[in-house]
Amino acid sequence: MSTRNRRVILAGVAITIATAAPALAQTVCTPTDTPPATVLRDRYGVPHIFAGNLDDLSFANGYVEAQDRLFEMEIFRRAGEGTLSAVLGSSFLEMDASIRRDLYTAAERQAQFDALGADDRRAISKFADGVNLYICQARLDGSKMPAEYAALGFLPADWTAQDTVAAADFLIGVFGAFGGDEVRNAAFFFDVKSRLKRARAKRVFNDHFP
Repeated sequence: MSTRNRRVILAGVAITIATAAPALAQTVCTPTDTPPATVLRDRYGVPHIFAGNLDDLSFANGYVEAQDRLFEMEIFRRAGEGTLSAVLGSSFLEMDASIRRDLYTAAERQAQFDALGADDRRAISKFADGVNLYICQARLDGSKMPAEYAALGFLPADWTAQDTVAAADFLIGVFGAFGGDEVRNAAFFFDVKSRLKRARAKRVFNDHFP
């Protein structure tokens, strides 16, 4: 591809992103609304969800994931949709262009969602509802909003089922290309551990995988 054509494509992506910024959805909530499930955190801060049905479990899962990782979720959905440069700057234009060229369109993501079974679609939608309760409460109480939003000068739009698909598509692509070695690494560690004491095996493993 010529330099001129590449610049034209990047400019087109920039214009599309600039003119397609989503409006904030109007989720209604109160500061005291809670997920319809019991969430207990252990001493490491890991949430454990106890729910009476899948709807409540999915809702609470979305809420606590947003509570712990909202800005990370923002990055993943934007990475999957090709809109990172809208908030992180022009250095991400090339990545956005490649995502829009090589990954999926909004229509294709919708088709992926529509192809799921009814139970899966419902679980993903309830997950989005839980995320949106937390986003709504964070808009009411700025202390709950990740600091990155203020630093970058924008607020999160409501989460959608299609955002979950976009984030999943991106993560599957990343791990498909660069991950997948966990089982091999574990096998290596246990092989070394069978020959050496555990402490020394850990040092050998860390030397091998710095």
